[in-house]
Amino acid sequence: MELYWMVGNDGMKRNMAHDSSEFLGFLLNKLQDQENAFNFFCNFSEEKGEAFTTLVQTFFNSKMLTVSRCLVCGTESDRVDLFRELQLSFPNTNYSENQTVQSLRDYFFEPEKLTEDNQ
Repeated sequence: MELYWMVGNDGMKRNMAHDSSEFLGFLLNKLQDQENAFNFFCNFSEEKGEAFTTLVQTFFNSKMLTVSRCLVCGTESDRVDLFRELQLSFPNTNYSENQTVQSLRDYFFEPEKLTEDNQ
């Protein structure tokens, strides 16, 4: 009953279409908020003298390192992005070919040459 109340009264609008990804993001945010509130109330992180990591962060958050390298001078710049959802990229090929999650992930991480409008 609490989940129904939380979903119905906070963020997920009734009579609107929401996909499973939106619902999962909403649910994980709510769970993390609840865990943070519980941690604050119980002062867990202060007792241990360390930062508190929620179960949602532990099990669902990940990091991705993106490296951009200039092909002229070789200068590199790094950027770390946090993410919670698995990103897939679909190649511009015949869609009748069977694709696996792994092949789509591999395609997502292939090096990309940034030219003209794609810079």
